[in-house]
Amino acid sequence: MTIQTVDNIRERRLVTLILMDDDFCKQLCPIVNHKELKTPYAYHVVQWVKEYFENYGEAPKDAIYDIWETKKKHLNDPELSSSISVFLDNAKTSYNPSDYQNKKAFIDECVEYMREVHLEKFIEGLQNKVNSGKYEEAESLVANFKRPGSHNATGISIISDIDAYEKAFSDASLEPLFTFEGHLSKITPPLFRGDFFAILSTAKAGKSFALQHVAHCALTAGCNVLSVNLEMRENEFLQRYWRGVHMSPIMSGNFEIPVFEPDIEPGENPLDAKAWRFNHKTIYREAISFSNKEKLREEMQMRYRGGDIVQITLPAYSTTVSDIEAVLDNMEYFNNRVFDVICIDYADLLGSNEREYRHKLNDIWLNLRRIAQERNVCIATVSQSNAEGLDGKEISLSAIAEDKRKITHVTSLMGMWGSDEDRQLGLVRMKNLVSRYKTDTFGTVLVAQCLDLGQFHLDSKLETMVTGVGR
Repeated sequence: MTIQTVDNIRERRLVTLILMDDDFCKQLCPIVNHKELKTPYAYHVVQWVKEYFENYGEAPKDAIYDIWETKKKHLNDPELSSSISVFLDNAKTSYNPSDYQNKKAFIDECVEYMREVHLEKFIEGLQNKVNSGKYEEAESLVANFKRPGSHNATGISIISDIDAYEKAFSDASLEPLFTFEGHLSKITPPLFRGDFFAILSTAKAGKSFALQHVAHCALTAGCNVLSVNLEMRENEFLQRYWRGVHMSPIMSGNFEIPVFEPDIEPGENPLDAKAWRFNHKTIYREAISFSNKEKLREEMQMRYRGGDIVQITLPAYSTTVSDIEAVLDNMEYFNNRVFDVICIDYADLLGSNEREYRHKLNDIWLNLRRIAQERNVCIATVSQSNAEGLDGKEISLSAIAEDKRKITHVTSLMGMWGSDEDRQLGLVRMKNLVSRYKTDTFGTVLVAQCLDLGQFHLDSKLETMVTGVGR
């Protein structure tokens, strides 16, 4: 596929979005120049969209077909008419608003494309002036060059632009992408687009399982997740996620799982419990089966409401942040996949051009935060602590290995630890170390798990509310 083909995809998406969506139309119509677009159909359709928007303040949507009936009478180019008809038919049948929920990212992409074609036209015009010996005119072009950009580039006035502030409080960006389960949700803030979330723990402490749980929480909320594996064999990576989603063992049998039993009086509602007793119970689970794949697919589609997890395995240390960006671009251009959440297992294993290790880590984490903001996605990762926590001691911020600057790049950082006794019981402890957002409470949470069933999180309770667990 050539670069020109990719460009046409971007241009077609730009035209489709301003044609079919009010928000895109309001953001992009004031700055798009239809004369600079590359395809003839785009030139005309965008011109008609801009005219409609100036009159009615919204995207034409289905009204474009009435406009087209009027306009096509004046076109004396059968090939152009056919091109416009094909585009409009495709826009009507293929446009799905759910494909473009991350509006900021698509608006940014459209603005970037407009800047690109604007520069190409500028360079072409400048070269023509130079070739013609019109140097003063060429210098004037340079002096008067203006970049296309958001119509809010001048800023928003707190006095004059009250509508913008009203929109900010009603905007969908106020809604989190997903939240955590059980009492983890009490100590961990909801995660939004633009966030960079991390979990800090010791080596071989279940960090990959913890990150898998982050991905599953996002999936349950209907998010599209890209999970990047840099650490384990691909088959192991695939097996873990499948077992986690289906709570399935390799072999059928009985499994002892930890539970928190509500400490209540007879007749009281268990949901009203303020204290719990830690215990175990035995359950039977069937082994993994692929005997009815179509039924599995239908069940998952219904359960996860359009969400999905795409897993990809890349080599550790040689894979860079730029490589992950290329994966995101290729997924979008060639597979029409745009992600809400990106989980990286784990960031410290990425490569960087920096030579010194601590500067390398800072470069990686800084650029992951940049991607979260630029692409308007939530990024989650895990990181290995220093020796602190190896003996089950509570992990603190001092446990960050090599480079403390990681703290400045994350929006939330969780600590995770557990003694040998905890792990034998099926427990791990977690605590919020850093958060930009307010949490419901503070303290340590006990997470009940059964990794044999792929379950990092069966339930979780605040440690102060649980009896029957030694410390």
